[in-house]
Amino acid sequence: MGKGVGGLLLKKLIQISEQEGYWTLTAGILVENRKSIALHNTGARYS
Repeated sequence: MGKGVGGLLLKKLIQISEQEGYWTLTAGILVENRKSIALHNTGARYS
């Protein structure tokens, strides 16, 4: 199990992007990166 760092970084990225006027973020995830896939599949709201 992870330590939640990825989720914290993603939340901060979204916060900063909204402050700068960016409302859409697109991620490309390699199929081998299972932890990133799991993070994005949680359905969690980060904004």
